[in-house]
Amino acid sequence: MLDPQALFVVAILLAALSAILAHFGYRSPSYVVGIDLGTSFSVAAIKPAEAEKSVSPAVVKHYLTGSSCLARLRPFRPFPVQIHHWCHRCTAGPLPEDTIYHAKRFIGKGIEEVSFDSEAHPFTVVPSPNSTDEVRFSVLDHSLSVSPVDVGVQVVSELLKSVEAVVGSSGASKKVVICVPVEFNQPQRDATRRVYEELGLTVTRLIEEPVAAAVAYNLHQRSGGASSRVVVVFDLGGGTLDVSVLQVATFSGSINVLSTSGDQQLGGQDFDRVLAKLINEKCRRQNPNHPEHYSSVMAERVKRELTVHESTTVCARDEFAEAASDLLDRIYDTMHRSMRLVMLDPEYVSDVVFAGGASRMPIVQDTVYAAFEDADPRFHTELDPDLLVALGAANIVD
Repeated sequence: MLDPQALFVVAILLAALSAILAHFGYRSPSYVVGIDLGTSFSVAAIKPAEAEKSVSPAVVKHYLTGSSCLARLRPFRPFPVQIHHWCHRCTAGPLPEDTIYHAKRFIGKGIEEVSFDSEAHPFTVVPSPNSTDEVRFSVLDHSLSVSPVDVGVQVVSELLKSVEAVVGSSGASKKVVICVPVEFNQPQRDATRRVYEELGLTVTRLIEEPVAAAVAYNLHQRSGGASSRVVVVFDLGGGTLDVSVLQVATFSGSINVLSTSGDQQLGGQDFDRVLAKLINEKCRRQNPNHPEHYSSVMAERVKRELTVHESTTVCARDEFAEAASDLLDRIYDTMHRSMRLVMLDPEYVSDVVFAGGASRMPIVQDTVYAAFEDADPRFHTELDPDLLVALGAANIVD
């Protein structure tokens, strides 16, 4: 193992080599960086700026943990701050009150806009000293307050460290493509942009998340006989459902959002609760003293098993579907509502894209398929739905 002095010498030699190569005109390849600053998890993806269209972006894994997803969590403590590097598949259990999460739900909003959301979170949400600014989060017994933008800066900074670990500081572009939900208003979009600007980055494109999901599958590059095609993006995340109808111009590749319909109180967490209740009821029949919190822990494992198998030792997929029938009905209704908004018949939809981690569940996918029972669109499930938006953002090359 090299001692610190030897490592210092190696670093000096590498710096000298880089300077010599730069003198003779060599430049490291630059990359397009796409970032999905999510509600629960954030992802970065890269693609060489000069790459052919056929080259796919790559998701950047965290430089310490190897996880593709960085949890949007930030604990504030008296000692040096650390960001939780938890993969979404590993996060479990209650969070302490000095941990901020779901910051995206508050970004760019004043206190009068978040009273409902703030009641659902254990940390304190307070108005900004300047009434025109967004809310702040109060932690550590009100001894410290930070804004949603501050939290975003910390998360993006961590993502950029991972990008630099892959491509080097010279290859990591200061230009990024970022994504926002369709429903974000101008103050929310401006606040999101400010996250990146505070890190010295230039936002070259700000695109809407369903557009990025379609671009991840290169739907903007495919041509056909018709002058345009219609794409539906079904995005079921941990806490919200969004269904967007897009129009893609087959020759120019431009994408327009025709409509978005959603359910802001429906997500993967609701299915977790239903499954935990089902497991608890079944276990209580065998053991009346079965601890209820065990069922919540078991639910995540059982849900993953039911994604692959028809049944587990605890319950069957059909039982889960029956228990979650109310949630599935809401999904079905949202699908049709999004198409009715633009008077669209399902038979005119050419592609359906699944995004968001909760869209992996077969009982959810079957519900979406049922909404297109008499139509024949292409259903896209090949890519990891958690990573889709970042991959699409990195696939945008000006």
